[in-house]
Amino acid sequence: MSRRYEAIAVDPVYARVPSALPYCFAAIESTKGRATVYLPDRLTPATKLWVFLHGYGGNFLWYQHYLSERFPDRVILCPAYGISGGAMPAGYVREAQAQLGWKPGKDPDLMGLSAGGFGASVIFNSSPSDFSSLLVLAAYPPAAVETSILRKANAAFLAGDQESFVLDGRWRRWQEVQRRRPKGGAGFSLIAGGGRFFMLSHPDETTAWLREKLK
Repeated sequence: MSRRYEAIAVDPVYARVPSALPYCFAAIESTKGRATVYLPDRLTPATKLWVFLHGYGGNFLWYQHYLSERFPDRVILCPAYGISGGAMPAGYVREAQAQLGWKPGKDPDLMGLSAGGFGASVIFNSSPSDFSSLLVLAAYPPAAVETSILRKANAAFLAGDQESFVLDGRWRRWQEVQRRRPKGGAGFSLIAGGGRFFMLSHPDETTAWLREKLK
């Protein structure tokens, strides 16, 4: 992670971006959201939007830096609403998209990391027609929406094989449920040797998986 922030410090664009951590860690809970947006050099009618929900601990800039480096032609919206992406209000995600002039009909992709993966799953389950796909990193289907999420073929989950929920057998259970579905459903993939921050430790493998799912 320190190497990623060293790269941010010398990046002519990202070095000027103010930190979101004072907002995310504020002593008084905010009633307003705070979003960071990456815009590619050139926007066209075919430009796609990626909505990324951060994990617990704040809207760290390295997430967006990594994604914009690997996917420079996408608009990347990173909304924050307090310290955790797991409790992200769906209404604020819609509001942030509207501020960009983006309507649900343009079908952005929704992605969440860790706690943000749980939040993204809930939002996607409540309004699946608003998004082309759900991509979840380092998290699993939350119990409240597990049954319906497992049925969705445009939902996919990626985790490191050293995660606790993989080692204790839960991941295998979800895979077995999918194998028994004749028409398929959500996909489950693993990064060999990966832990919670496989985006950093296994960037090429993570990027390859994302590119495959975003075709």
